[in-house]
Amino acid sequence: GGALDYIDKEFQTFELCQLAVSHWGYALEYVPFDKFTDDEKFELCKTAITQHSHTLQYVPKDVLSDEQMLTLGKISVSKYAPNIKYVPDHLKDKVKQELNIHESVDFKYFQNL
Repeated sequence: GGALDYIDKEFQTFELCQLAVSHWGYALEYVPFDKFTDDEKFELCKTAITQHSHTLQYVPKDVLSDEQMLTLGKISVSKYAPNIKYVPDHLKDKVKQELNIHESVDFKYFQNL
């Protein structure tokens, strides 16, 4: 997956990027999102986050809808609660609500990790 960074962008197809992020979620950092459709972008991000939840930090927040970001945030945070720090601020409460995370969880502690 990490080899994606060394492949010319012109050869980085959706299938190649999907393969890379499915083996190493952090390859999401090297995906040329401007080449893909909205559905493909979402699918790549979802695959990466499913593979490794911390990769939410590499999701380009400006190319996905709030609904898509909410879905990705729920996947990531459900695997590892401190990933809430990678959820856009305006969606954090919604993620907590939909995952039924109670306020007894001290998310302020996790924000500085």
